[in-house]
Parts: sequence; structure tokens; C-alpha cells
Amino acid sequence: MVENREKEHRDETTKDKVPFGYIYKVTNTKNGKIYIGQAKEGRKGKGKTAIEKRWNSQIERSYRFQRWNKNHPIERKRLRYIENAINKYGKEFFILEEIDIAFSDEELNQKERYWIRFYDTRDHSKGYNLREGGEGGRHHERTIFLISEIVQQKYQEKEYREKQIQERRERAKNPEWIEKMTWSNKEKARNPIWIERMTRINRERAKDSEYRKKMSQLIRERSKNPKWIEKLSNSGLEKWKDKKHIERQLRAREGNRKKTGNVETFLKDIQTMQKKDLDAKYGFNRKTTTRHIRHLLGHRGVMNFTQAREYLRDKKLPDVLKDIKENKEKQIEEKIRKRELLQDTRQFLKDIQEMEKKDIDYKYGITSKTTNHHICRIIGHLGIENYTQAKEYLKDKEVDDVLEQIKEIKRTQKHKKL
Repeated sequence: MVENREKEHRDETTKDKVPFGYIYKVTNTKNGKIYIGQAKEGRKGKGKTAIEKRWNSQIERSYRFQRWNKNHPIERKRLRYIENAINKYGKEFFILEEIDIAFSDEELNQKERYWIRFYDTRDHSKGYNLREGGEGGRHHERTIFLISEIVQQKYQEKEYREKQIQERRERAKNPEWIEKMTWSNKEKARNPIWIERMTRINRERAKDSEYRKKMSQLIRERSKNPKWIEKLSNSGLEKWKDKKHIERQLRAREGNRKKTGNVETFLKDIQTMQKKDLDAKYGFNRKTTTRHIRHLLGHRGVMNFTQAREYLRDKKLPDVLKDIKENKEKQIEEKIRKRELLQDTRQFLKDIQEMEKKDIDYKYGITSKTTNHHICRIIGHLGIENYTQAKEYLKDKEVDDVLEQIKEIKRTQKHKKL
């Protein structure tokens, strides 16, 4: 049956073309385990086919590494699963077969993945393949676990750990590597399988009391490090200069707001239900219901349940929903505009001199806490932590002189670090 399937899988219409590569199967006659591999046409050797050349190179590698490991027991070279099997049983107990051909690199990789899945050779009770196939194919979960265990053990060695840290620091200075990793991470973030996997892993970690304790300790230690705090602060400030980042954050906050469920259903319930029944259905108290009504209809002067019911009496819900959506977009755009104003440090300090606290909060669309945070960011090194202290400090000063003083302090600090 399998042999027929193999023959059917070939494309008979391409038999006159020159193949790009081949898929081969190696069977261990002792235990029946199978290995699937690929060989490209360019690997042909004298008197040998491409797959024979490829298979012989694997045999040679396994024997060579076996000799090396005997002669250099400290600096051991790691053999793959199939190579260990060759050393254990001997090459004479393996049968080599060609099972498929391909006419492009992409097709060759696809077919290798197909046959590995077909024979299920990543299952170690059935085969010797560690990856899913194709160039750069993903490892089997068991293999990933074993590699992780090995790396964790190695990381306990001080020399190995310091070497790895130094290598990563060097890579982090390379713009090409940074760009490559940024692109790679963005691609992963779009992959639902990767997202699901990381969600599962993080949930499992969160259940581990030792892991939580370790992370809490790490965060506490970092929070005591002035350099780490400064680096984190500067990184956040740079992000908030990007209009797209501001928009993403504001939309995310809007999305994370406690929901009433379907807005249309909520509005219908206001039209048809009593206040106490509405509260019971959504699990709200009086204040929470009022807050949601203001959030949805406040731009129309609707501030409570009674006003909402009156407002919705003669309205068509699709028109009301459209109005709510348009208002939300306007609010987000207005918040983005106000956030961008914070980038003008000179104007912000001037407003502290001339405006009341509540007016500053309104102009920039921020809370009292955020206002104080920005004051600390700009002139916190002078011991100023809030609006009252900032207003007193700036009372008789020229803003340009203060800005020049800030620049001079930053230059001095940078020079000390160097």
C-alpha cells in the first residue's frame, strides 16, 4: 500500500525534466525505524547518484565524529539521532531508497515535510528525524526539551555563561542583527500558533510558585539599579515620540476598558428594562452603569440612566451606534494630538508658569499623576517632583535658561559615564 502511495505521489508529467533534487528513505532492518532526507542534484559523485552521495556523507560524518569523541572525550561533538544509530547498528543494516523527486527548492522542502509526516518519523519509536523537514524545519517538542535541558546545564558553568553574555552584547551592537531580530519577532507576533504556544507556556509558568518568586526577586533587584531605571525610562520616552505607538496604546486602552458586552444590546436594554434589572443583568452597581452610559453617550449630554432612556426613545439604534463610533475615533485623534504636544518641553514649562494644574491636565489630556511624571522627567534631577514645586521653581526664571541648564547637566552626566 505504501509503495503504491509513493508511486502515485510522483508527477508523471515531469518525468522528462531534469530533477532539482530527490527525497530518500532509509530503513533500519533491525528495528524498522525510518529516516527521511533530501538530496540535491548537484551532490552527484563519481559513479553514485545524488542520494547515494548524500547518504554516504552522513555515514562518513557519523564515523568521523565517533572517532573524534573517542580521542577527545572532553571536546565531544554532538551526533544527530540517525548518526548515532549508524554507529550503533552499522551501515550494513540500513536500506536506502529513492521515494520522490522535486523540480525546485521549494518543492523539495515541501515533499520532505510531506514524507516525514506520512511516515511519522519524528516519533522516536518510528523514525530518526528530529525536525519537521525543509530547510530550517522546526525541531520535535521532545528534542526542544532536551536541547533546553542541555543549555540550562551548560549555563551553570561560569565560563560558558560569561562567553554567551559577551557574544550577545556584541551582536546587540550590530544594526543588521537588530533589524533581523526585529523582523523575526514581528513575524512571530503575527503567527497564531506561536501566540497560542507562548500563551500556554506563560500560563504554565504563572502556576509555578518558584518561577513567580524568581521573577519577583529579579524585578526587585532591577528596580534598585539607577542605570536600569534610566534605560527603561528613556526607552519609554522614545516610544511615546512615535505617533503610531501613541495611537496603538490609546486604542489598546480603549479596548481594555470594562465592557458591557454588545453595545447595541446594552442600548436596547436601556430602552426596555428597569434600572435595577439592568444592573443585575450586567453585574453593575449604580455608579458603574452611569459611567458606561456617560462613556457611550456623554458627548450628547447624556449623563445617567433616565437621560439615556429619554434620549433613545425616538432614535434608531444603527444611527446611535454610528454616532458613538465616530465620536470614539474623534476622541482618540484628540488624545493623540494632545500627547504630541508633550514633546514640546519648552511650551510645557511655560504652561506650568502661566496655567493652573487642572488646565494643564485638560490641555494635554493627561491625569495629575502623569503631569507630575513629566515634571520629574524634565527637572526631577533638581529635586522637583510635582506641579507646586515646579511652579515655585520657575516663578522668576526664563524657560530658555532652564532648558540650557538641563542640557548642561545631561552633558556632564554623559561625560561622567564615559
